[in-house]
Parts: sequence; structure tokens; C-alpha cells
Amino acid sequence: MRSTTWTCPWRPSDIAQREGRILRQGNQNPEIGIVRFVTERSFDSYMWQSVERKATFIAQLMRGSLDSREIEEIDSSALSAAEAKAISSGNPLLLEHSTVHTEVQRLRRLERAYHRNESMLAHARDRSNDHARRAASDVEALEAVLPRLTDTSGEKFRIELRGHTYTSRTDAAHALASWAHDSDLKWAPRYATRDYGAIGQISGFDVTVSTSPALGAEPMVTVRLDAVPRSGFTMTRQSFLDGGVGLIQRIENRASGIPALLEQARDDLTNAEQERDDAQQRIGQPFRHTRALADAENDLTRIETQLAAMQEDIDHAAPPEPAPQGPPSGLTVETVRAHRAALGVRADPARTPSTTGTFTTTGGESRDLSPRGL
Repeated sequence: MRSTTWTCPWRPSDIAQREGRILRQGNQNPEIGIVRFVTERSFDSYMWQSVERKATFIAQLMRGSLDSREIEEIDSSALSAAEAKAISSGNPLLLEHSTVHTEVQRLRRLERAYHRNESMLAHARDRSNDHARRAASDVEALEAVLPRLTDTSGEKFRIELRGHTYTSRTDAAHALASWAHDSDLKWAPRYATRDYGAIGQISGFDVTVSTSPALGAEPMVTVRLDAVPRSGFTMTRQSFLDGGVGLIQRIENRASGIPALLEQARDDLTNAEQERDDAQQRIGQPFRHTRALADAENDLTRIETQLAAMQEDIDHAAPPEPAPQGPPSGLTVETVRAHRAALGVRADPARTPSTTGTFTTTGGESRDLSPRGL
């Protein structure tokens, strides 16, 4: 099955529609052929160039990115239009230039992606290094406070609030609510941070309370165990005021969960060090297409130099000699004035003009015509 194109349309969609009649699903032909006829050194070159430009723009728009530096490849219809333009121009260098230029752009995009990847790897290495440093600091601090941990589960519960020791979680909740209402926590500023210091002690660790702004809403309250990293939790001010026994249990769980916090910190340290080492190992690897890019750029420079030389030869070519001026030989003003049109009579090659207004035919017959001025 074959499709033949004689003319170049103005829209790339027309080309796609022509080819779509063959390339569509359900075609039972095992092999197809698409033939395009172009005329060398004709207006076809301009037409195909226009279609190429439109197809390239449409391909960028449909891809969702208008940044030409990030275009992966030209659409197949645009590339075909570039080939047809080069062929119809009668200059094979244009076809070679189109192919080499596309390859250079592809390799340059890969090179830019390589440099971006190097920057991302360096950033990932530094970020992982910071995470590893913080995780190592948390591990060291948690290992230092772990021996101070005491068991407060079940009947062993014990907490100190406002100088009094409570062994009942309910009594401790009332005491904490009484402190919250007696203090100015209820009137804490929305746009400033306030530290209330240690309000009690559990399992050998001071319980500290502070408030922080929350984008114009009511301030947030942060509760943490002093000198115990990763032990803090945050809640709204109203939730803290209405905490009750649940708030006491959350504070107790933070103290009893120190061993779990230590294991989590160790896992974070291991993962951060692994990510840092992986990034460091990948940094500095050479660009795989360096030689191919250099060869393609050299070919492109060679072709552009040849095209520029050809254009310069055309610009400096000697202009054609002007045609000689003046009337054609044998034609005079008198002859033009004496000419009379046939006026519907069949032309006779043997008829000769006469200055007297009489025309003589082949049979010797003369015919007088009234003179007419031109």
C-alpha cells in the first residue's frame, strides 16, 4: 500500500491526516510506502521549512514545556519536513546539517543533564552529611541519658508537678490543668515564642513547656523532656488545656520510649551515611558521550563553514549583463503606425503593410482601409 503526496500543505496536521489513513490501526497491509514529490529549487523548500517550524513548535507545546533547552527531540513529522526542505533546496549539505544539528542538540542536552546531576549529587551528599551529623549527635545524647531512665509503668507511675509528687495519673492530670489555668498559658501571645521552663519531672527528666506562633491561629504548645532529643511533641493550646489523663500518658510514653528513640536514631545514622557514601561514589564520573559530542560539533562546524562559503560565493557572483536597450531590429515608428489589425480576418503571412493604407494579398488583390491612428 502506498501514499503519494504531491503538494505540501500549510499545517502539519494535514500531513498527519494523510499518513494517518495508512498508519491507523486495522490496516491489513504488511508493508506501506509514503512517497513525497518535491521540486528542486522551487517554492517547495519554503513550504517544507514553514511546516518544519510549525511542527517543532506544536511538538514543544504538546509536550507541556516551552523551554527549548529542555526539548528531548524533534517530533518525527518535523524531522521529515526538515529532510524534505533540504532535498527540495537542491543542496545535500542542508540535509546533512539538519541531521548533525539534531544530534549535537541531543548530546548537549545529555551533557547539561549530566552537570545538573552532578550538582544534585553534591547537594544530596551535603544534605546526607548534615543528617548523619544530627543523627550521630542524637545517638550520643540518647546513649548518655538511657542509664537515667526509670520504670513508671503500671503501679510504678510517679511524676512531680509544681513541687508535689503524684502516683495517680488522674491526680497528675488535675494538677497539670490547674497549672495551665493559673499560668498565663491561656493568654500566650500568638505572634511570639514563650518558654515556661520546667513544670515538673518524670523518670528522672525535667518536663519543659513552651509556646510558638502558628500563622495567625492560636499558638502551639510544645512539651519535651529536657536533654532528651526527639522526645518533644506539639499540640494546640486548647488541646493542652483539655488534655486530662491522655496528656499525662503522652508525657509518660515519651520517657518510656527512649530506647525506641535510640534505635530510630541509629537507623537514621546508618541510612544517612549510606546515602552520603553513595552520592560521593557517583560524583566525578566522566560524561559518557564526551567524544561523540566533540565529533558531532566538529562535523557541524565543518558543514556550517561550507554552507557559509557557498553563500559567500553566491553573494559575490557577477551580476548578469543587462539586455541591450532600444527597439528590435527592423521595427520603426513608421512601421508601427502603418500596422493594421486583421479585425476578424484570418491572418495571411504573405500580407505586407503599406504606408498608403492598402494591403496587398497573395493573389494581387488590394484592399483599401480607412487610416486609423494609433
